[in-house]
Amino acid sequence: MKNKSTIFNNKSTIMVSATARKTEWRSILKKLKAAPRSGNKKAMNSQCEVTIFRDGKVDFVTAGISVSLHCRTTGTVRFICQYEYLAELIESVRSREVTIAVKDEEVTVGLISFKTSVTYFDNDSVLRTIKLPIDYDDAWLIRLIAQGYTKEEIHFNRLYVQIELALQRLELRISKAHSQLKEFGVKKSDLRELVYNNLGILPEQTIYFK
Repeated sequence: MKNKSTIFNNKSTIMVSATARKTEWRSILKKLKAAPRSGNKKAMNSQCEVTIFRDGKVDFVTAGISVSLHCRTTGTVRFICQYEYLAELIESVRSREVTIAVKDEEVTVGLISFKTSVTYFDNDSVLRTIKLPIDYDDAWLIRLIAQGYTKEEIHFNRLYVQIELALQRLELRISKAHSQLKEFGVKKSDLRELVYNNLGILPEQTIYFK
């Protein structure tokens, strides 16, 4: 089912904000920090997707955990950041309440602003979050192709390049297996079809990533 939200990538004429007590922000970010991490994907696992909803909720999603905070909000927006950096910025604010404000490609906490990937929406039917398991592999990435995610969702969750590389690695492994089995009359196309069937994907679904 296609997403029907109108998306305003990177630019907006309004500022979207979320305001809560500093202790509330701190509690949420501690939960994110407490989630188990996989060492070989540390950079991706510390990445946090923050979605502010106009109905008074903020969602935080990182590898292995998703948490929500109910607070005062204006508008709907989603941005990407490192949760540890966000925690540092919130701690640096010397007041009981802290506001996270988003405008254009900038996120502002207290007196400090930083640029990041930002997407604006005209309603709360935002792009779906793709929740990363702690120890995902190439098979998990490739199976996303068959799960009905839109191109926009793949790109926003920063998984396009990872899926593309996973498919390239799969093709190399198929070629290696073919070189060992071709003397028995096994075709590379047969091996590819077998693997694709096991993954639940169709060849035409991979064209976008090539």
